[in-house]
Amino acid sequence: MPRVFIIDDPSPNAFATGNDPQHAAVAATTGLLQIMNREELEGVMGHEMSHVRNYDIRLQTMALALSAAISVLVNFAGNFWWFGGRSSDSDDDDAGGVLAIFGSILLIILAPLAATIAQMALSRNREYLADTGSVELTRTPMD
Repeated sequence: MPRVFIIDDPSPNAFATGNDPQHAAVAATTGLLQIMNREELEGVMGHEMSHVRNYDIRLQTMALALSAAISVLVNFAGNFWWFGGRSSDSDDDDAGGVLAIFGSILLIILAPLAATIAQMALSRNREYLADTGSVELTRTPMD
């Protein structure tokens, strides 16, 4: 059973945190407790418990780290290209240089975009799975 916290904040919100179920916590704000009835609150907390059970926090942390690593590598490649990744002595390979510049610009634009889209798709999928897990835990699906 994860630790449960109530946060004194008027905005309605709930979240789960922790890398594994043994070190997890779920929290809800007082604003959420004020506007929801018992059944709705059970659904929300079941959703957060499903995130804990499915190791979603760990998975999202790894996805964020991978996305950040891709951004760092692209930033490094961009700086390498900008500050002289090729020698200016040889004018023989102008076509290869233009192709390398075009490829670098394409990589600088598309790699972080692809990483962000993949992270968002993963997040959306895990939210749907947490909704399903909440129904399993509470046994009260919405009509």
